[in-house]
Amino acid sequence: MNYCLINPNGDFVKVILKADNGIRASGYFYLIKLENNEYQLSETHEVRTGDNGRDSFTLTTLSNLLKGQILVWHVNSCAQIAQGIRGKVRVEIFQNEKKLKTTSKVLHTGNFPPCDGSEGDPRKLKNQLVFSEMPPMQNIKLWKELDL
Repeated sequence: MNYCLINPNGDFVKVILKADNGIRASGYFYLIKLENNEYQLSETHEVRTGDNGRDSFTLTTLSNLLKGQILVWHVNSCAQIAQGIRGKVRVEIFQNEKKLKTTSKVLHTGNFPPCDGSEGDPRKLKNQLVFSEMPPMQNIKLWKELDL
């Protein structure tokens, strides 16, 4: 499981989808919470990278309520230009204008088929992360060493 460290007393959390090298990406992000032993959909956000290679949204759930909630995404990606077959699509999470740490990278690399469909369907990218509170001070050094 991938975890993302948040400050429960911080501002709202912002999510950025980035694509480079002529790659286009679009899809949905879902915020899911566990309530009464059932998973409930809290928020849905549609994203679409344009010519600038990025799109973003801000979660409307207060930061102090995010602990344990899961952010899931399903993104389709393809190469807009023939030379852009190789590239990266990444998800970055920010709070208080600072990039948040995750326990593993939320980066998709490799080959992306052309958007014209000449080489098949767009590449489907799926992943998730769980929001967790900042650790106690004795664990800060461990998290600081994670530069993902």
